[in-house]
Amino acid sequence: MIFTTEYYIVNKHRSTDTIGNASAGINSYKMIYNGITHEMYMALFLPKDKNLPNQEMITALYAKYDYGWKLTSVNVNTYKINGKTAPELYELGKKKYNKQHFADARLTLELALQCTAPNDYWHYEHDTDAGKLFQDAAEATVKQYRFPVVIDGVAGEPRVFRIGNQKNSHGWFPVIYYTTKVNIADTNAVKSENVQIGKVIDKLLPGITEDKDYIFYSACSKLPLGAATRVEHFDMTDKLR
Repeated sequence: MIFTTEYYIVNKHRSTDTIGNASAGINSYKMIYNGITHEMYMALFLPKDKNLPNQEMITALYAKYDYGWKLTSVNVNTYKINGKTAPELYELGKKKYNKQHFADARLTLELALQCTAPNDYWHYEHDTDAGKLFQDAAEATVKQYRFPVVIDGVAGEPRVFRIGNQKNSHGWFPVIYYTTKVNIADTNAVKSENVQIGKVIDKLLPGITEDKDYIFYSACSKLPLGAATRVEHFDMTDKLR
């Protein structure tokens, strides 16, 4: 990690106070914290490699007491996912939603909600609608699809029953869970069917492969009946670019 920003604070109030940066455009923010002493110091740290797709922010808050400076809190929260902040992911999700790529929009907005608070005090000024738009996209996805849904154009009619996000060292990408009639133990046959699925998945889920480096698949022998149900499955990663 590398030091990025610091704030030496002389509080106006004995309780809640605010500092912020209103000149960062879409990423403008304010931090609302408890002004527990008259003088305080806040240090923000981000990874030294600014090109890392997923970044955590470390925030250290100090307060000056009669007996000296003391560390009052340290927290670590997500700052960027796939190289984008929460407001940037929100804008991307909004574009997808407006194109009626509802499933893809929901996944993008889900990522935005994961990094809305890089520390416990942080409030972006332009992310107030992210939660509502995520809910709208989720409802539109449910309305558009009746899971499990058949993947047209693939023999055996595999059926998608769930989509989500999954992480690797390059970022977060869609994961598609589907049932297959192919014997899971015959991994070559499962892979062969998955190649055919990859050719048509964007027709079923518009935008799902757009602007993505990877997409994950989990082929399941049957539909799980609950979160705790374990079924035979075979997981695959498709590198898109």
